[in-house]
Amino acid sequence: MRPAQAIPSLLLLLLAGSCEPGASSEEGSLPPPSGKELYNDRGAAACVLCHATDGSGTLLGVDLRDKGAHWDEEKLSAYIADPEAYATNNAHVEHVRMPQPPPMSDRDRATLARYTLGLMKPRQP
Repeated sequence: MRPAQAIPSLLLLLLAGSCEPGASSEEGSLPPPSGKELYNDRGAAACVLCHATDGSGTLLGVDLRDKGAHWDEEKLSAYIADPEAYATNNAHVEHVRMPQPPPMSDRDRATLARYTLGLMKPRQP
């Protein structure tokens, strides 16, 4: 191998050697995203596109701020998991058509639900 051909291989070896042991991008190696990150991430749940950063809604989605009376973490997580199935059995969302969010872990869905509940007015007793 000529020296000029060996340079890219040498650079890769040096780069690999400088990585921290055990560092990877696999799930579990990075800290879990916050609810705010999930809500505002335009590539993941993309809630912000329809409901705005403060939950006030847009032309595409309802204002979430006055919806607190209908939701708790378990119900909202179920709705996020499968909006169409949840709406079939719950009159308060039966005429609301929310797009199916991308798949996410139960942990991320619960985190997103908790954050979204924080945008809503508190549930009335």
